[in-house]
Amino acid sequence: MGGSKKAECCWTCKIRHVKCDATPAACVQCTSREINCHGYGPKPLWMDGGEEEERERQLIKRAVKNNFKRKKKLQHRLAKRKDHPQPRDHSPIPPRSLQNVEIATPQDTTELSILTPQSLQSRVPFDRSFPEPLQYDEASLLMHYLDYVFPYQYPFSEKGNWSRGWLLWLLSKNGPLYRASMGLAALHRRSLQGGIESHHLELEFHTKALRQLQEFIVSLNINELRPENENLVEAITCGVALISFEVLRGSTGNWQPHLCAMASIAVAIHKQHQLPQSPDQVSLPLFENKTTAALAFHIPVLLWMDILACVATQKKPKLPYEEWLSPSCNFELVHIMGCHNSVMKAIGNLGALQEWKAETFDVNHLENEQLWRKIQCIEDELEDCMEAIPIVSSKSLFRSDEGYATRIFAAAALVQLRVLDAQISPRSSSTKIRRAVSRTMSEIQVTQGAISPRQMCWPICIVGCVADADQRFFFEHLLETVLSEGNSIFGNCGTVLDIMRNCWKFQTEQPDIQWDCSSSMKEMGICALLI
Repeated sequence: MGGSKKAECCWTCKIRHVKCDATPAACVQCTSREINCHGYGPKPLWMDGGEEEERERQLIKRAVKNNFKRKKKLQHRLAKRKDHPQPRDHSPIPPRSLQNVEIATPQDTTELSILTPQSLQSRVPFDRSFPEPLQYDEASLLMHYLDYVFPYQYPFSEKGNWSRGWLLWLLSKNGPLYRASMGLAALHRRSLQGGIESHHLELEFHTKALRQLQEFIVSLNINELRPENENLVEAITCGVALISFEVLRGSTGNWQPHLCAMASIAVAIHKQHQLPQSPDQVSLPLFENKTTAALAFHIPVLLWMDILACVATQKKPKLPYEEWLSPSCNFELVHIMGCHNSVMKAIGNLGALQEWKAETFDVNHLENEQLWRKIQCIEDELEDCMEAIPIVSSKSLFRSDEGYATRIFAAAALVQLRVLDAQISPRSSSTKIRRAVSRTMSEIQVTQGAISPRQMCWPICIVGCVADADQRFFFEHLLETVLSEGNSIFGNCGTVLDIMRNCWKFQTEQPDIQWDCSSSMKEMGICALLI
């Protein structure tokens, strides 16, 4: 963002004692050597001046050394190929040198300055598919992503409604999405093994994906962001995967530059072209519209992330959510993320309302009447959504998982609305918040485990933070049960539990302040995407 302070040095360069270029998201010093850039956030836990720090230093040193060996081997192979050229038709495409690649890192901004005004499409090779069969270990990791990680990311996506050929097509291109997906698979597999393996495999895939994404963004022409552009589609799908990677490994801030960059690209596409319809609304021939199908899946996912990020950023969504989620919209989030458009639109309105409240407070002219009208309007929208999906019990009619999710998110949004009302009007009764919390607890209980707490990070954190002392065990138990399953390092549940416990501590220490999820994250110095 224009005028923002540039970080001085990432933690990786600091431990290596080298000069850092301080590129946002990940510095060139690290990405060009294919080592993990630990970023510029809070001091990592392993930097303890003891054994953990020394172990990390040795791992980084080994990764740098291995990268140097690979480059020397590549140079030797290229020199040998130059002396003994093979027939052109049978020559594999040599890997491109990283020496003179201009890196354009996604910036933490909503502006479109991340895109270069001229097209550098020729920089990115078009034929990047696998030159030879995958090694068994890599093939196994790819299948792990398809079998476990993709269903984990999108548990509500209905396989029968549309073909997912676009996913296999993009993965087979051996580009940034492939590497981002492999990083996710390596992270998930390590979590299932109790985190005993080294984390450098997933970070190696992640760093390569980040570098390739930067190259793809450089290749885009701001004036010609056409949905059929394969590089554009792969950039967006990889960007979404990198956001997921940061969130699922417990990062509380590194996802922001990716979300800002992808949102700015999506807005630019929206201004220039009609965005694709949701997959459930479009009829896809077997071998056609592969780019359209990929965008039709990932743009709604990006919108979902953008809306749920509001509670952390305390800003309104970057994307035109009201237009995209209107009755005449192109997207149906319920078939991908499990929650109906009307509820997500109301949550987006809540984010916009919180930003408006903060701005009016700053200039000391908050118009209470106007604010209460907005609160009442959002409340009516949410209650209408709840009414449209009737309450059921285990002995009555079946309700779909999407119905459960929609009611839980709507109930949590009503809790957030009650908290906002209490922050504006100190005379507002705390009983209203307690009743709204109890209502959400009932909605979660009705699911009888049909929806995992991993899929309810946003509602649990929103509601759990403002729960009364006698209600807190319910939310603690939900998360502790998941974290005891053995793959606690994968996902956001540990972060959510940490935020809730800190919020309860703040409430005890400073009872005169109306603490909630957003204010607690701000006090903790973190910005967690609750997905």
